[in-house]
Amino acid sequence: MKQTKGEKVFGVFTIIILTLLSVAAIYPFIYVISASISDPQQVLAGNVWLWPSGFSLGAYDEVIHYDGIWIAYANTIFYAVVGTAVSMVVTLCGA
Repeated sequence: MKQTKGEKVFGVFTIIILTLLSVAAIYPFIYVISASISDPQQVLAGNVWLWPSGFSLGAYDEVIHYDGIWIAYANTIFYAVVGTAVSMVVTLCGA
């Protein structure tokens, strides 16, 4: 089936909009990863935009050695396991 001119324009417009939305959704993740492995001084100076500037794993070292993160991680696992179990029990009772 042959597309009309309007359908072709709509298809191109749709691709452009979806591409822009995809970039807008993906960019923050790329920026956070780039900032996390960049030198902290470069991040504070605003030199990190898309690619890392300087290489440092200091942020990960700080997170790993912070005791509160392990408590939060344990809570997350606990809530996920207990929440799943409770949800399954309620669903089974409802079935």
